[in-house]
Amino acid sequence: MKRTPLSAHFYGMPKIQAETAPIALSSLENRILEYVHAHWPTSSTEVAELLQGTPLVTREEKRLHSSRISYHIQKLVSKQKLVSKRMGNALIVWPYEVEGLRVMHGLMIPAHIKEPSREEW
Repeated sequence: MKRTPLSAHFYGMPKIQAETAPIALSSLENRILEYVHAHWPTSSTEVAELLQGTPLVTREEKRLHSSRISYHIQKLVSKQKLVSKRMGNALIVWPYEVEGLRVMHGLMIPAHIKEPSREEW
């Protein structure tokens, strides 16, 4: 029986598309990407508050600005610059490069080895 090696896609990484040309990003997408690289993991609401410059107070403001930023985050996810996960109603994002480190960590540490808890440190 022939064994096929597992690919990174098997471990949760999206398949990397062949790059033909550099991907152009808008200025807003660049600002979102810089913030997420500096403060990951973060939510779309946190990114919206930063880009707005003032705290979003009302629920309507949060919904409006967060949905606008979520659209641009999804564009960055499709361009494989960010990775996102929905937790409840929150959209959590982190850099694509960090996802690669998470996969490598999963490959290096066997599943039967328990990581130490905070109390054990």
